[in-house]
Amino acid sequence: MVTKEAFVRGMHVRLNEANLEIERLITREDRIDAAAYAEYTHHINVLRHRCNALHCALEKFQACHDSGDEAKILKSSVDTAWEILAQTLASAQERFF
Repeated sequence: MVTKEAFVRGMHVRLNEANLEIERLITREDRIDAAAYAEYTHHINVLRHRCNALHCALEKFQACHDSGDEAKILKSSVDTAWEILAQTLASAQERFF
């Protein structure tokens, strides 16, 4: 079983990698045609929001001193936030790379 500290470290690594991928998408801004620019901007804003949601969920989990149900619920919210972010990022990469 993964310790809480290892889980948090691993999720921070994932979050940092996601932020790097978002930055890669942002560097492609000048290659986006006018027709797709609004969609592109929307994707970037959603990705930033989802990164922030994951970061907040991770902070709550990390601050939790309970090892019972509350910790399980908070860990589940971190896992869910990661899955949503990963899916959104994959969709944006598919669309704009």
